[in-house]
Amino acid sequence: MVVIDFEACKDETGLQEITEFPAIVLNLSNPQEHIPHFHKYVLPTKIDPTTVQLYFNKKYGRWGINAQEEALPFKVVFEEFLQYMQVHVLDKSTEFSFVTCGDWDLKTMLPAQCSLLGITPPEYFSRWINIKDAYVQFYNHKITGMMAMLSGLMIEHVGNHHSGIDDAMNIKNVVLAMLCDKYNFDYTASNSSERKRLPVSFQVLMVQNSDHAIQHPFVVSFEDTAEGLNQKVSELTGTQIASFYTVEGNVFTNDWKKLKINPVLAYSLGEEFNTITKQDIINYLPLNWVPTGLSQVAISKQPKKSQVPYIIQAYQVTHIVTLLDNKDGGKGMRQALRDQSVQWIQTPMVLDDPLNSIDLPFILDSIKSISKILQTQKAVLLIHCSDGHLRSSLFFYLLQRHQGLSQEQAIHSLIQVRGLQEQPQHIQTHFGPSLLEGIPF
Repeated sequence: MVVIDFEACKDETGLQEITEFPAIVLNLSNPQEHIPHFHKYVLPTKIDPTTVQLYFNKKYGRWGINAQEEALPFKVVFEEFLQYMQVHVLDKSTEFSFVTCGDWDLKTMLPAQCSLLGITPPEYFSRWINIKDAYVQFYNHKITGMMAMLSGLMIEHVGNHHSGIDDAMNIKNVVLAMLCDKYNFDYTASNSSERKRLPVSFQVLMVQNSDHAIQHPFVVSFEDTAEGLNQKVSELTGTQIASFYTVEGNVFTNDWKKLKINPVLAYSLGEEFNTITKQDIINYLPLNWVPTGLSQVAISKQPKKSQVPYIIQAYQVTHIVTLLDNKDGGKGMRQALRDQSVQWIQTPMVLDDPLNSIDLPFILDSIKSISKILQTQKAVLLIHCSDGHLRSSLFFYLLQRHQGLSQEQAIHSLIQVRGLQEQPQHIQTHFGPSLLEGIPF
């Protein structure tokens, strides 16, 4: 295991750069083995030097550390870390995992830092263990951060809180305690959008046919496609599937012909809940997250109500923005979010040209309030509308412009969040000056 815990400096525009890069390697087969730590202070190169100096003096000066004098540019530090990894990890083992306290370090900060400097990180940075998620899963006890985990495990805190190397040491001590409690660590998060098939076992379903004349039990693998299952039923019975029933009587009929038999269906059928991991959901319901301020933002089409709890769980969503047309209602989303601890923001948005003058004040107020959230909190914000991506794309674009991005930068962010290779024609068509009339940024 490789425990990392970045520290970062942020300027007034919201730009962040890594300032401390610590790593502690833990050999699980011999936890007592002494392996040299990696620890470097990093000198930001894109943030104003005065801001950087004030940051270093305030953060590290209180501990008597002249960190800025020791700091090196990120490209130099990162190359040294890759060499460290080769010597102390890759040359000795074919399997390892990063461990972080939260997803920010590898989901947000490292990709943003590398993108800023034109660096492509190795693929092994794309998945990791979030120790907070592992702790909650194992002990079934909600915690807010590292200090709460240390307290819950009765481990004494060492060093200075928010010193990267000291925090990494404390995280390592949490890992050791969980190993002593026989916890079997596995990845909890990933930046990869690659889809994979689920390792879900077989279950018995009752399939009621379209003529409603007979019912027949089938053993079904959830790796099968719905169309494949329908073909099996057709061959055996001469009819088509009308609906699925489990032996417990639960029903799943919503657009089943369009779907693979996916985690949401498997969850709805009940028996195999514990065999499906958070990563399985991410692989089947992939979203592209773009760093914005301190936060992460993604857009989607209207998610099915049955999918919403799993999207929230998998991506740790904290805020959901629902864009409502005149014909849309918020009742379905309100019901889906009833038991979820997320902030729900409803915003009316009709795609007139220009934007509906009645909606415009609400849209601008919503963008301003959301921008403040993104700049002051580590939010995970999902924007969606009820049909396609057009409204959510436009709202995302306006949100990025309000963050201070140029038109070109905002469109680039939109292409990223949509997971596209190039600018689609509809952006040029719909995001013209007439549509954006009355927008003050």
